[in-house]
Amino acid sequence: MTGWRHQLVLAGRSLRIEGNSEAAREAVAPALAHLQRDLDARHAESGLQWIVEDATDDDRRTDAQGVYRLPGGGLTMVQQDPFSIVTFAPDRGIRLAASPAGFASGDLRAHPGSIALGAWFSGPAAQVLHVGAVAFGSCGVLLVGASGAGKSTSVLACALAGADFLGDDLCLVTVGDDPNAPPNVHSLFATAKLNPDSARRLGADAWPTLGTTPKDKVVTHPPPPIRIIPSAPLVAVVVLARSGGGPGAPTPLRPAEAFGALAATGASPCSGALSPSLWFSAMSRLVRRVPAYRLPITWDLERVAGDIRRIADHAARRLNA
Repeated sequence: MTGWRHQLVLAGRSLRIEGNSEAAREAVAPALAHLQRDLDARHAESGLQWIVEDATDDDRRTDAQGVYRLPGGGLTMVQQDPFSIVTFAPDRGIRLAASPAGFASGDLRAHPGSIALGAWFSGPAAQVLHVGAVAFGSCGVLLVGASGAGKSTSVLACALAGADFLGDDLCLVTVGDDPNAPPNVHSLFATAKLNPDSARRLGADAWPTLGTTPKDKVVTHPPPPIRIIPSAPLVAVVVLARSGGGPGAPTPLRPAEAFGALAATGASPCSGALSPSLWFSAMSRLVRRVPAYRLPITWDLERVAGDIRRIADHAARRLNA
């Protein structure tokens, strides 16, 4: 087998990902392609190491399933049927191993190593969140909502209306110490997960398919003309809510309300395995610096995209005033 290696740059951090299995490369490369940089002599050995490889017999001897904390701030997540195991250790890096069926699974191909990346970044100024994100111009907007609230559909409706794509389900948010500096949102994965009805309404039926999740969502790679960008400054948080009737106008939220929505639906996939105080610190900074709005949404996707664009424009003017 031919070995492979890529250098990734994510939120200014370098990550060296490598493996010796073509199945492993095919499983992770599409989701991470927008983060890849060509290796050169100066960077060939730089950054955190990420090994992607076929699961061994020792890996598969465990009957455990779930997320487990490790000494020194690391963690492991084990998934059975199909099998995969992800480990993050601060002193060693990330290891992702899977069976052939595990590498073919839609969940792994949509978000390879997500829990390890969340653990690597987790701190008082950075968190991986269960949110979508788009950017109109250079104005990033977080879309917050529980699973099934319409994050993926709304993100892609915006992208088809001219916004840049940053993520439909998991994104990294960084919030520095300078209260005058805007928070930033960073794209983790160049993939989207869509229910069949959403795919039909978006015209995404013919998009490249990477796999299917256990919940029958199709994992796809958004094709041109959708543009996937690595990061953008944040100007607004939008909490999506299903409209009980016709379209509704966006409503400003107090910081405490925005924090509650993020706590209920946007918590990091690894927040339960790491210190909740780190998540609290980062989100407290975020909601104090970025305006938030509640937006009732319907299947009128053109209107949804227009409303989110107007929120981004309004928030940007307010922040720059």
